[in-house]
Amino acid sequence: MERVRGYYDRMADSEWNRLTQALPAVEYASTLHLIQKYFPTKGRIIDVGSGPGRYAIALTRKGYQVTLFDISGQLLERAKTEFNNSSLKAADFVQGSATDLSQFSTGYFSAGLMLGPLLHLTTQTERVKAISELKRVLAPGAVALLQYINSWGLIKTGLSDFPAWYDEPDRIVDMLKDDLECVPKLDI
Repeated sequence: MERVRGYYDRMADSEWNRLTQALPAVEYASTLHLIQKYFPTKGRIIDVGSGPGRYAIALTRKGYQVTLFDISGQLLERAKTEFNNSSLKAADFVQGSATDLSQFSTGYFSAGLMLGPLLHLTTQTERVKAISELKRVLAPGAVALLQYINSWGLIKTGLSDFPAWYDEPDRIVDMLKDDLECVPKLDI
């Protein structure tokens, strides 16, 4: 996780701008559409893997009380700056791992986002833990939007964007061993 934290600590500015580029802008618009369609009309939202806060700002503008949660302190600092620039107030900014949401009460949030962490958690155990933690902090019947990429997609993206990380072929083999052949069967 240190590698992920370090990467995003260095990339706070480009991560803020990422969702304005062509393909990511489609992702952003489609996610906002899903939020509009499935989220409650008001309530407390947790944005796990909030990054610099683009979704959180959009949700706050709609009247939600949004808690931003991210592994990167620099992304959270950028989010604070963007909230200030927008004259908006977040419920909270919390740094930590998506696999440990223990600082939040069970059933506290009305809905949740987890749009980044599952892209970086490389084992089934980590992924299931993150999803279970999100489920725990959501109220019964609450909706969550999650973004996921299987190990093949992770390897493809990694090879093009971070080729040095794959210098050891055993790392790729290990990732494929943990690949989920289907979505884990969780009682969600």
